[in-house]
Parts: sequence; C-alpha cells; structure tokens
Amino acid sequence: PIISEYLDDETIVHLPDHLFIFFPPEPSPKTNKTPATTGEYFTFGCFNNFAKLNPHVFDTWASILQAVPRSRLYLKSIREPCKNTLNQILITFENLGIEPHRIHFMKFSPNIREYLESYHQLDIGLDPFPFCGHITSLESLWMGVPLITLEGYTAFGRATGSFLKTLKLDYFIAKNKEEYIKKAIFYANHIDELNDIRFSLRKKLSHSSLCNPKRYMRNLETIYRQLWQNWCQNH
Repeated sequence: PIISEYLDDETIVHLPDHLFIFFPPEPSPKTNKTPATTGEYFTFGCFNNFAKLNPHVFDTWASILQAVPRSRLYLKSIREPCKNTLNQILITFENLGIEPHRIHFMKFSPNIREYLESYHQLDIGLDPFPFCGHITSLESLWMGVPLITLEGYTAFGRATGSFLKTLKLDYFIAKNKEEYIKKAIFYANHIDELNDIRFSLRKKLSHSSLCNPKRYMRNLETIYRQLWQNWCQNH
C-alpha cells in the first residue's frame, strides 16, 4: 500500500506477497458457466457490506448500467439490510437515471454454501471504493467471478488489486473511475473471454501464494526476526 509516512507513528513494513491468506470454504459449489452466455441479461454484482457504498460508487455504477442497456446489478450483503437502506439505494439509482427493476437485492444466505452459490448468477463483480473488498473479493474469485477494482492509496483500497496482480489479472485493475467504467463495458461485450477466465480462476487461485499459508508464515516470521534483530542493534 502507498501510505504517507507522516500518517503513521510506526514504521511501515511491507509483506512480500499480500495481506491475506485464503482458506477456501469446504464444501464449495462448482463453478458454473458465465450466465450471460445464454444471450439474455448481463449481470454485474457486488456482495460487499452496503456501508462501503457511497455517491462516487453509485455514480460510477450508474454510468456502467447506462452504457450496457441489457444489464442489471445484483447486490447482496453479509447482513440483512433494513428496508429504508434498500429504498434509499433504489432512489439514488433512480435519480441517476437507472430504473428500479434493474437493481436486484439478493436474499440473505444463512450458510456459506448458499452464499457462494449466489455467485452463479453474476457475470462480473464490481468492487466498491475507496474501501474495496477483501475476503469477499477472494470468495468471488474462488467462484470464478473476476472483479473490476479501482486501485486506491491505502491497504483498505488496494487489497483486491493485490489479489488480481497475484493471479496475473492486472487488466481488471483501474487507475481511475473512467477506466473502471471502460473496463466494465469492455467485459460486458466479451462474454466468451469472461467464461474462459471463469473456469480457470479456481485452479489459478488454489495454486497461488494466496492459498499457501506455509509460504505466508515463512515470510512473516522472516520479517519478525528482522525487526527483532534491528531492535537489538539499536538498544
């Protein structure tokens, strides 16, 4: 992450790979075919906490929906949202020119398997910003659903980007909102390419450092030892 030194009292230490390790949920549903290959709607989706949604996100997503007429947006939260929250989201999109029927709120999932099966209905994920997805992004990738992400300037805004870079999926990372919109539109018009990525993602993720706790701990222990040695030399 890019963090200005003056914002922190402690010295920033960078892990060589990424911040998280992912333990795939078991049992996990199988990856399905990209839904849009049927020739009907193209479905964008976001399963992050609704608290991460903000005016910049709504405006960006509305621009994408306007540019892809036969598309819809599926939203799902790890917590059951109240009706006022759902109504406010619909009103916000309507004020941005998006009809309410294009926004679909998926029901709360009582268990992990049902939750993961919800990804079967998505063609591609839209990562919120500046607070991006973390474990949610990894679950999406595990189910074969790549995400468009806007790379931020802090650890909270760069996690999804670091996952995508590890999987050599850098082309899903945007540097600004305009690029974010363009990438979403591009993949909405390249469904076969999305489908190929979908069926390769789980294997790619499971063989990556993101699913290698031993490598992660070796790196972390090396850092701890270096920090301790540095402290001993200075005290």
